[in-house]
Amino acid sequence: MERILEQERWMARDISFICFEWVKTFFGRAFGCWHRQLSLPFTRGNETYRTCVACGARRRFDREKWTMVGSFYRY
Repeated sequence: MERILEQERWMARDISFICFEWVKTFFGRAFGCWHRQLSLPFTRGNETYRTCVACGARRRFDREKWTMVGSFYRY
């Protein structure tokens, strides 16, 4: 009996996790990435940029002013 109750608890957790993932996916597709998780600045050649960890979009970075410049772009 205890094993059945525990199995039902796990099933309820799985269902709630699936629902959460569905809602997260829906809002992510509807509104896009907000680029909240950015990497440290990278320099490759003569270009310095920061990358969004979630979606991979890049944004130029000015090393002298230590600020981001322009809008996000995909490589």
